Amino acid sequence: MTAKEYLNQAPRLDTIIDLKLAQVERLKSLRERVTTIMSDTPKGGGCGDRVVEITNRIWALEEEINRDIDRLVDLKADIRQRIGLLADERHRAVLESRYLLGYTWEQIAAAMMYDVRHVTRIHGYALMALEKMSYYVH
Repeated sequence: MTAKEYLNQAPRLDTIIDLKLAQVERLKSLRERVTTIMSDTPKGGGCGDRVVEITNRIWALEEEINRDIDRLVDLKADIRQRIGLLADERHRAVLESRYLLGYTWEQIAAAMMYDVRHVTRIHGYALMALEKMSYYVH
């Protein structure tokens, strides 16, 4: 995996985490409905076991999604940490702005008061510096 491929994971992580959180909320809503059905079901109807099974499946999926979220958050923290290890402050600023904050080249250039071409050159140098660290690859 190249440094750029590694860093390109960061912007997608926010989207994936948001989708996972939405799944958790839907599962919680479903669990509430199942629990309501379970409490309204007459005892001895045989339906209770099925509702418990569904509730257990929902709980297991929710736990799996939470583990995924933890892994994604850890990966994003790792990316942030690796960028922070770069010696050049401009390299860190460009990589954080681009990959962690999702800024465009124009936004980064305006914030740093540089020409866009200069920012893309800094970006290239920053990627090379990250490549030299070589231990960022998982």
